[in-house]
Amino acid sequence: MLALEADTTLGDLRLQLALEVADGECLAIAGPSGAGKTSVLRVVAGLLRPRQGRVCCGEETWLDTERGLSLAPDRRRLGYLFQSYALFPHLCAWRNVAYGMQDTPRALRRARAIEMLERFGMAAHADSRPATLSGGERQRVALARALARKPRALLLDEPLSALDA
Repeated sequence: MLALEADTTLGDLRLQLALEVADGECLAIAGPSGAGKTSVLRVVAGLLRPRQGRVCCGEETWLDTERGLSLAPDRRRLGYLFQSYALFPHLCAWRNVAYGMQDTPRALRRARAIEMLERFGMAAHADSRPATLSGGERQRVALARALARKPRALLLDEPLSALDA
């Protein structure tokens, strides 16, 4: 289970958050632009520290402001698909996917990255750089990278933005 309780302000916007997502459950956060949807994901990911709050995933506490505990984002074992995809422009697709595989032996990373790309129909673009890919293709590479970490939670920020009409 992923649990979040937080209170923070972003400019004039005050966010008071409380949510729980059970294992295997999917939660969608909808609202108008500027309502704080991305900020909720950033708090869970550890990219935005609330004034006060707590984030737990299973038995692991990722953030507890009362105790002064804040687990670094790279130690939270979650996948995050950013709105902008956040691909490294100087790395080809398979290297972007492999970047998330720090727990995988270096000798196996390329093969596993290409396996992930195959799952998204992107193996033929394994050696392509992000600038040569369409928006939807970049999104699939970014999703492959997010899942390559074998995350306990997957955060998708505007996941339908690159769908073809």
